[in-house]
Amino acid sequence: MTLPVKLKYLYTSLFIKNITSNTVFLFIFLAPIALAFYQNFLTDFFIFFLIRLLLVLIFMAILTNTIGGLLAYFLAEKIKNRSYTFYFSGLLVFFFLLILIFKLIFPAAMAGLADSSAENFYRIYNSLPLASYFIPTNWLSRVMTQGDVFGYLSSLILVIISIIIFFYVQKDKFIKNFTGLNEIKQSPDEKAGGLILFKNWGIEKKYSGINVLIIKDILSVLRVPAESGYAVFIYLMMFSFFMFFAFVQIPLQAEKDIWGRLVVFSFLWLVFFGEAYLLRLSYPLMAREVEIFWFLFSQPLKMKNIINSKLITSFILLLPLVLFSTVIWVFLPFAGDKRLLLIFISIFTLTVLGMVNTLAGVVKPYFSLGSEPEKTSTSLGGIATLLTATVICTGISYLMYNYFLGKIYLSDLLLFLAIVVFLPVAMIMYLGQNIIRRYEYY
Repeated sequence: MTLPVKLKYLYTSLFIKNITSNTVFLFIFLAPIALAFYQNFLTDFFIFFLIRLLLVLIFMAILTNTIGGLLAYFLAEKIKNRSYTFYFSGLLVFFFLLILIFKLIFPAAMAGLADSSAENFYRIYNSLPLASYFIPTNWLSRVMTQGDVFGYLSSLILVIISIIIFFYVQKDKFIKNFTGLNEIKQSPDEKAGGLILFKNWGIEKKYSGINVLIIKDILSVLRVPAESGYAVFIYLMMFSFFMFFAFVQIPLQAEKDIWGRLVVFSFLWLVFFGEAYLLRLSYPLMAREVEIFWFLFSQPLKMKNIINSKLITSFILLLPLVLFSTVIWVFLPFAGDKRLLLIFISIFTLTVLGMVNTLAGVVKPYFSLGSEPEKTSTSLGGIATLLTATVICTGISYLMYNYFLGKIYLSDLLLFLAIVVFLPVAMIMYLGQNIIRRYEYY
């Protein structure tokens, strides 16, 4: 803030950085669906479709960032020092809105589509709320699928208006919010000459070596509302999604292909939630050491013990997710007689993802973002970790699907799982053990 840089250049650069990173993430997650839609339903030139897709993703990133940013500017001061109350209140509001949106997307009128004639189908479909021509989501979908001129102009006007309002508010509130949120208030223990660690958690026993590192890392997650709130958010999202799936009814005479597709679809969503959870909580474990970097690496500790402490912490954070994945396959009706195998594969995959995220954070810790660990997941290293996890999960899903179709043997599937755990994890572990010795030169 003391550098000779104009304020507008500062918050404009941050805005562009956020838009760019969010567009990349949206492209990673939505491109496969969009490409499948193009392959099956569109006939125009692929390059034009790709340009329209990128424009829609940029529009989505700008709108979500400006709306979210405006809410943050007006709520930031009220949230400070009352984080837990606001986080969990926000979760309740979010799920209330989620239910409303669900009712909007799947109104009662949709039940009549399956048995309606072509004329009635067209009439009912056009009367659905999301089919309204004046809803922004409709504009964006028409831009991507039809190159609709009205959709282009309407979306562009909406984006320009949101940017103007956002920058106008930023100009007035950026400095005030930045200084207010970064104001440090000392606790009585700190004023007395030092913070009594673990006092509020009732942990007074003396720990040493790797144990205290594990406890410190776990508390660094649980004590921060942004981290613990995010974990609760992920679990509630998983619960809502799979509760809906648990009521899916499939005829016994349905083809194996249908069963296989549903299993793989559920598995992919499970590991998607798992990766979102781990990328936020496990990947930044090493980056969080920025505050005590000088102290930690001056202790008589072996470097491998520091790495092992991060892995053990990641596994502990993973335990609720493992339990949740077990319960999911018990209740999903289409798991059939393969429940135990699906539970094993899910736990195995989540464990591998936990190791990959933790070790990738060791290889590229981004200490400069350690005070804001949520930003490490959108860094270049975070995106590379996400792509690695995507490749692993895609390979496992492909073999699972072929196993359910009877095209490969169970031994082939298990052999691939063994290869998956050995190659990337062993390589990242080797890099981590060598790179951690050079941290002092960063």
